[in-house]
Amino acid sequence: GFSVAMKDSPSGYRLMYDVNRIRRIFKMERPDVVEIGGPYTDPWFAKIAKLYCDPVFVGFYHLEFRDAHIEPAIENWPGWAQKATMRFFDWSLRFMYKTNMHATFVASKCVQDELAKIGVDNTILTPLGVDTEKFDPVRRQEGIRRGWNVGEHDRVLLHAGRLSVEKGTNVVLGAAERLLEDPRVHIVIAGRGGMEAQVEDLAAGHDHVHYMGYVSDPEQLGAIFASCDAYLGTGPYETFGLAILEAMASGLPVIAADEGAGAELAANSAAGLLFEAGDAVSLVAETRKLIAMDLGMLRRRARHYATTNGTWTRTFDLMFRHYARLLARHRGAAAPVYEAPVEVHDLIHPVSTPILAPAISRRQIGAIAP
Repeated sequence: GFSVAMKDSPSGYRLMYDVNRIRRIFKMERPDVVEIGGPYTDPWFAKIAKLYCDPVFVGFYHLEFRDAHIEPAIENWPGWAQKATMRFFDWSLRFMYKTNMHATFVASKCVQDELAKIGVDNTILTPLGVDTEKFDPVRRQEGIRRGWNVGEHDRVLLHAGRLSVEKGTNVVLGAAERLLEDPRVHIVIAGRGGMEAQVEDLAAGHDHVHYMGYVSDPEQLGAIFASCDAYLGTGPYETFGLAILEAMASGLPVIAADEGAGAELAANSAAGLLFEAGDAVSLVAETRKLIAMDLGMLRRRARHYATTNGTWTRTFDLMFRHYARLLARHRGAAAPVYEAPVEVHDLIHPVSTPILAPAISRRQIGAIAP
């Protein structure tokens, strides 16, 4: 992968803007595959590669633009304007991800199905992974729990990530008062975002709400995850749900929204329950059900699923297989043998036919991502 010239935004997202630097990278590296992780400037800058080589262009659809951003922005428009806008946006997605890409990677079946509905059918299902060593139940620290004044029989619920409506933080806030009616319940929130002030207010008014702010140290973050008892994966627009998988790797059962990719992780792992997306009452009811279940069994299921299906080694092995197949098709050649071992015992990405691929080094692959 390459570090390219980016422009930061207050949201944490970045846009590429240094054309000359990007051009020099392509001229020097002459990549075989260019993976495009963002829909804004990235696809157009990526085309600069064609001045120096003939790569395969692969998109990775990481963000649910339609539901999370476009539809909320136009919900007060006249009906005809909403329809016209969505038709234009769907056309732009087809142009971007089908017309201009040899293939489009997606991390979940629900995203693959949504793209198929609008005509983007060149998708490849490639679930992501997490660091299963940094996120591990062995990182549980009783000292952290004592710092939260957690009793022996208390239950700690974690919500972590960007604090926003897209991530369902508003639903956690709406459910908090009723969840805290149970004196055994603690709520830990980590991250930053547009709803940070509301989270701070909640924590200031409740001894059992602990706001950790933005946790930059991965070791500390792993310890916080492992020191909780269940995870509130409330975002309805997840295209995969990395934080949910990190929680599962840490041995946490999950409460996930019934919309978005988090539902797939909860269902496929049998280590969680689903609540009605956006409904705080439903979140309270399902969370109470979960903490009354055999949490030891659910923890084991969650960890087993993450270590079996959610490692970065497995993710990159699958991606390199797909890269090789796409390269062979692009060049009109048979795909050579890929020597690296691949784990093929997952639930959400079954491999029915072996795909052979060469051992491609990371230096040969230009990965452009925000």
